[in-house]
Amino acid sequence: MNVRLLTDIRFEIVHQTFIDGFSDYLAPLQPTQDQLREMFTRRGVDQSLSAGAFVNEDLVAFTFNALDEYQNLRTVYDAGSAVLPAYRRQGLSDAIFQFLLPQLKQAGAQQYLLEVIEKNIPALRLYEKIGFRFSRKFDVYVGTVSIQEDRTLFTLREIEPDWGYWQTIWDWEPSWQNSSESIRRSKKPRFIRGVFLKDRCIGYGIIYPESGDVPQFCIDPEFRGRGAGKFLLQSLQSLTSQPTRYINIDNASTSTVHLLERCGVPKFGTQLEMRMML
Repeated sequence: MNVRLLTDIRFEIVHQTFIDGFSDYLAPLQPTQDQLREMFTRRGVDQSLSAGAFVNEDLVAFTFNALDEYQNLRTVYDAGSAVLPAYRRQGLSDAIFQFLLPQLKQAGAQQYLLEVIEKNIPALRLYEKIGFRFSRKFDVYVGTVSIQEDRTLFTLREIEPDWGYWQTIWDWEPSWQNSSESIRRSKKPRFIRGVFLKDRCIGYGIIYPESGDVPQFCIDPEFRGRGAGKFLLQSLQSLTSQPTRYINIDNASTSTVHLLERCGVPKFGTQLEMRMML
């Protein structure tokens, strides 16, 4: 077994190993090559900062990393790590981490960030052993908005991004994969809709119609409690033929959680955000 960078590995191999590595996962990931490319693009994967374990030149374990500014720190984000089932419990994940650590520090990284499914106890224990600590709990909601909010008070319009204003109305900062930087990197078509009360924009939502992914949505706190949030989520649902996916909702934001619950979107699972200072 040897560990090396994934700089020059063919994407076809990356894709197949990704599929195999997550085949028995608690939430199986089976993206097409196109979907995996988009995921890597949005998350900012840098294969020169990613590594894998090889047995007889076969890739059997991997960690794909991204590097960018996040929460005012130069941050490495683990965009995907897995080990093929036949090679687990052999220390490959730890070997990859130890191989990468000096290079990540050399690249100026100040913290390492990842997410792990709460019920994935073996992975959780491994990350704790390495030195990661819990930072936030994220809920995942997947389904169709069931409520029908009849609100002639509000209108929905297509708008351009207004990152500065949006940050002022957030209750919580989006996770890495839903960050403003991630949305900017994306290559897939998306709709950005503003909720208006007369001529004032009081909130916004972003949806990728192909997947139903809703990376960001928010209503100005001054205008909550009037049905604007329900109107927004109902309107976003109408822009896709897929169930809407609200990935990494901060569990501490009771207003966001209650809105999704009132709209009838089922909770799919929970992830833990973990970080380690470098």
